[in-house]
Amino acid sequence: MKGTIAVVGMGQGAMTAAYKLAKAGYSVDIYEQAKEHFVSYDWTDDIATEVFDITKMPFPDESVWAQKPSWLFVAPDNKGEVICPARLPRKDISVYRHKFNDYFVDLARSAGAKCFFETKIEKLIVENDRVVGIETPEGVKKYDLVIDGTGMYSQLRKQVPSKFGIQAEPKKTDTLFAYRAFFKRREGSKTRREGYNCTLTFKQLGGEGISWCNVSPENDVDVLICRMQNLKDEDITLMLNDFKEKFEILGDEKLYDKRVPICLRAGIATPVADGFVCIGDSAFMTIPIMGSGIEAGMKGGAIFAEHIINNKVEDFTAASMWGFYHTYMKKLGAGFVLLDIVRRWGLRQDEKHVNWLLGKFLTDHNVAYLVTEKGNPLKGHLNIFSVLAKPILLLTKPRLLFSIFGMVNYALPSLIKANSIPKKYSQKNIDKWVKKYNNISDKYEEKWEKKLAKKNK
Repeated sequence: MKGTIAVVGMGQGAMTAAYKLAKAGYSVDIYEQAKEHFVSYDWTDDIATEVFDITKMPFPDESVWAQKPSWLFVAPDNKGEVICPARLPRKDISVYRHKFNDYFVDLARSAGAKCFFETKIEKLIVENDRVVGIETPEGVKKYDLVIDGTGMYSQLRKQVPSKFGIQAEPKKTDTLFAYRAFFKRREGSKTRREGYNCTLTFKQLGGEGISWCNVSPENDVDVLICRMQNLKDEDITLMLNDFKEKFEILGDEKLYDKRVPICLRAGIATPVADGFVCIGDSAFMTIPIMGSGIEAGMKGGAIFAEHIINNKVEDFTAASMWGFYHTYMKKLGAGFVLLDIVRRWGLRQDEKHVNWLLGKFLTDHNVAYLVTEKGNPLKGHLNIFSVLAKPILLLTKPRLLFSIFGMVNYALPSLIKANSIPKKYSQKNIDKWVKKYNNISDKYEEKWEKKLAKKNK
């Protein structure tokens, strides 16, 4: 036996690692507090299908997903709009979250892993600064490694010995506060533009965030409201009423709703300790622009499993597992730091700048060139004069241009800092890098607070 592993929580990253490790001969037990077939959320989320090739995971059955639709990006003033076309065929898909989890469970079981549902794990067993197991409803169970896949607000992460420097919880500024609800579609109603069922609005009513009002695959209306500040009931009511005025599809009958925190920051500084590792959302492995942890988590889980298998790791110390995170940061995590800065900057942009960008600066053809392959009808022909005109247009908005330069001037050095992650594990060097890495977002937030205070004087 190569080693015993407990996976706590069925996040996609942890499940990717569980499948690969079980297949490689490790003894894997998976614990999940939800009922079988009801893990995760009762809705769809979008992913790029290349993730299955990259992680070498089997492509899921068609019952698990639908083709991702094209989107309309709408300006805060509800006037400007840009099409973000779907990548066809099946370059991007919308996965049904319950069914997608069942896909992971089936794979894990086929590889020999054992799954325990309706089993809540809240306590780690720590001996001599090493995680040696978990406390289950049946009592203490010892494991060589505990993989934490419980999410951004993991209770397990808080119990890891502080010497390893694992961040206990996300900061308030690392989180988007989201409200998601489903309503009956109004009979005979039309979408904003024919042929486009998904509509994303930036800075709805001037708030720092995004919102959408979409026709779901079941022909209901899917509403999401995200803000960087905590959402109050009155805020939600105000924005729902605003959507009802703007989108005739949104009916009055609510089917169900849920408040969900979304981790929108670059990955945790270090996810490893002796006998313990965070994977997926519990390691903040989310794409900061999108807030989706599915792709990043799966990639992180695959990188971890490959590191363990290829290096024949059996002691599961922080030092022996650190190499996985060095690889993750070099391939993905450092780039996410740059996206994190861009996202923080973008959500705080002046409303009139966003109106101009979506109403005057960007066109359907521009976006199509960025996100689709050859052959998409929206691409049209690349006009060199329209490309050259873009910098000239920006010169007419000096405040926006100055803001972009300021963001880039901060983001690029931050990318370099993230890329300076130590290759080999040394507690002293790791501690230095963790401090430097965490200061990236902290200093940006301090900079923003000073700017806001100056503006409000």
